[in-house]
Amino acid sequence: MGDGLAIEVRGSNGAYYKANVQEVYREEEKVLVTFEGDWQAPRQIPFSEARLPPAPTPTDGLMDFKAGDNVDVFSSSSEDPCGWWTARIKMCKGDFYVIEYLGWENTFSDIVSKDRLRPPNPNKQLMRSQLFSCSISVPDDLRALVDDDEHAHDNFKRSCGSCHMSYSRADGTLIVTAFNPDTIRYANLVADMHFRSLRSKVVLQSRIAEAQSALENTKLPGGAESGCSEQFAVRPELMGLAIGTHGANITAARKIPG
Repeated sequence: MGDGLAIEVRGSNGAYYKANVQEVYREEEKVLVTFEGDWQAPRQIPFSEARLPPAPTPTDGLMDFKAGDNVDVFSSSSEDPCGWWTARIKMCKGDFYVIEYLGWENTFSDIVSKDRLRPPNPNKQLMRSQLFSCSISVPDDLRALVDDDEHAHDNFKRSCGSCHMSYSRADGTLIVTAFNPDTIRYANLVADMHFRSLRSKVVLQSRIAEAQSALENTKLPGGAESGCSEQFAVRPELMGLAIGTHGANITAARKIPG
């Protein structure tokens, strides 16, 4: 159901890579993640290898960095995609910075542009207390629709914002997980509205099926291509009699074999 919750996952090289939570296993303190660009297969990771991205601020992209500042650098090593690395600014000139990567026995330096820098991410490893969730029971009359349509809750998820949703067919519950408790409160508030929308969808699908069935029943036997046609003129004052009430005569004529 959508992209999931955005997190950063620590690689074996110490860099943090962009990923999305697809499933949450609270008791095991693990999450199933997919990586941006699918450069790695989806896998389960412990909470200790994940952290939240820094919260957006009005000064994003506007901050001035200076020599001696510790920063996160969006960079790559060898064939891996870009991730966030810990570094320190050694020198700056205009919008370009000479940085030194931290946490290595040997010193590594690089020259990067300002748009690849950000202040150090203040978030530590993911904790169970950062995850808020609720279970919403799907009404019995909507179970069949929800079981068959994996995208049935997509609009609901988009309206709730950043969250993860999973549906349990076993007990017919929709589980909503988010890092913001307000998202959970909102999901509980608008759930009934979402179910009313799904009921309207069921009614519409039923009417479309009835219309298609009626259309099939009014077709000429053997298909239109095999029928014969005859054109004749009907006087205007007799047109209503020829058609019949609500087209009854036309419908009856279509049902005549031959």
